Amino acid sequence: ATADPVLISSGLCAAATAALRSGQLREANRITRERLRLLPSMDRDDPYCAPEICNTYGRACIYAIMAGDLRGGMAAAQAGIDDDLLRDTHITASRLIQPLALTGRFRDAIGHAGRMWDQWERAGRPAPLWMLPAVCTTVLACAMLEEPEAAALWRSRTAEVAGGTLSTAPVAVFVDRSEERRVG
Repeated sequence: ATADPVLISSGLCAAATAALRSGQLREANRITRERLRLLPSMDRDDPYCAPEICNTYGRACIYAIMAGDLRGGMAAAQAGIDDDLLRDTHITASRLIQPLALTGRFRDAIGHAGRMWDQWERAGRPAPLWMLPAVCTTVLACAMLEEPEAAALWRSRTAEVAGGTLSTAPVAVFVDRSEERRVG
């Protein structure tokens, strides 16, 4: 056996992925919370640890949301933002938008979306498809606040980050249907 937290976390990641693929969302979330507990033992100055740290925060946020644990998703996203390794990046900023919007904190979600977009542009606009759920959720937040101009801006951004996959992205379809119901 090894005491290497990166290897242990990687193994837990595989177990959580298996749970997710078999439809066990709560189990995937529980396993990923175990990964979060390993993070303090990972050296922020060691490049070997960096991908596992980033992956753990991301999966913790996503799996918590998928399991209906919005507080857990928000806590994981905030922990990633507070981590010295990931602070002030568009990646971590994007993770907080969904749980904020889904808990009715629309203004906060829109504020984080603005920071995410600015940070993404400062980073040179790298491949953006992973931002699609955050951008779509921002459209929803703007629509819920009845701000059509802001919703139109963020809708145009969804097309930019989706790169041709917008019509098949589940979160985009959900937001479209939600907006249609609000307007219709």
